[in-house]
Amino acid sequence: MGPVVEDLRVLGAQARLAARTLPMLVQPGDASVFTSEYSARQCGMRGNTSAPPLRCRDASDFAVLCAAPAGLYTLPVAHDIAWRKVFNALAENTPRAAAALAPTLPKPRFSLLDSSVGLPSAEGVDGMFKMPFSLLADLVDGHKVSGFALCPASVCHELAAAGAQLMLEHLARTPVDVVLDLAGITYSNSLVYSPDVARTVRTDITLNAPGEKYVGAFSISSYTTGSERQPHCTGVFDVRGSSERASKLTLASTMVKWRQQAMLDSHAAEMFYTCTAYELVFSRCHAPNVFGTWTWQNNINFAHPVINK
Repeated sequence: MGPVVEDLRVLGAQARLAARTLPMLVQPGDASVFTSEYSARQCGMRGNTSAPPLRCRDASDFAVLCAAPAGLYTLPVAHDIAWRKVFNALAENTPRAAAALAPTLPKPRFSLLDSSVGLPSAEGVDGMFKMPFSLLADLVDGHKVSGFALCPASVCHELAAAGAQLMLEHLARTPVDVVLDLAGITYSNSLVYSPDVARTVRTDITLNAPGEKYVGAFSISSYTTGSERQPHCTGVFDVRGSSERASKLTLASTMVKWRQQAMLDSHAAEMFYTCTAYELVFSRCHAPNVFGTWTWQNNINFAHPVINK
């Protein structure tokens, strides 16, 4: 700054002085008076200020020192700075010990199970699978209730079935030509999806000893970092022969087709308009935005409505 100090004195003498409105940093013991030569004198003086007086409140010395080159990087002079030399002093002098790699289990073949945390040995009976909830967003985000994305029951069923299938295959306890049957399912808490919350879904599978009523049990829970697990779904599972399952599905298919045909052939339909539905039929059950008209078709054994908004 030496070559321009004299020019600053000349410019300072031509300027009209007024009381300062911006705070100035003054060294302890500095009793100088603010005159026209103040700016020139300050530019020519060597600064002895240390980091603690310059740093912001609750900012560390390291953060203050890093902020200085970060500010220079945005200025035009950044092209003239040898940045590699600037950060050479920050290089580590001692090599860091390589972290031991944790043993990893193979990735499950089911897409709903992201990682196997623990598969049982020949003597064990417990298994655990973890899945980031964000990977299930496509299956959950479209199922919204009152604006909240709730995990459908079918997703929990798929998680339980996939985990149980892998457990049985791992222990070679899957007979030939069988299918899994979930039963006794209980839902304790809703599983709500939020893209702003990093939540992990955990699937626990427990196999029972041979001779028990069910092959095993399952539980679906979730947790966030530093929080306790929250249970969502529990139940048991068993294996059934595919022929037995096919016979039940065939029976159900026959009933569905019979009812479908009865609906299509029903011509004795009665229509309820909005006024009639609210004042007489459903005066306390529905809000006005539920429907416009109902077409009610009945049969000897059942009836069904067709709703038109």
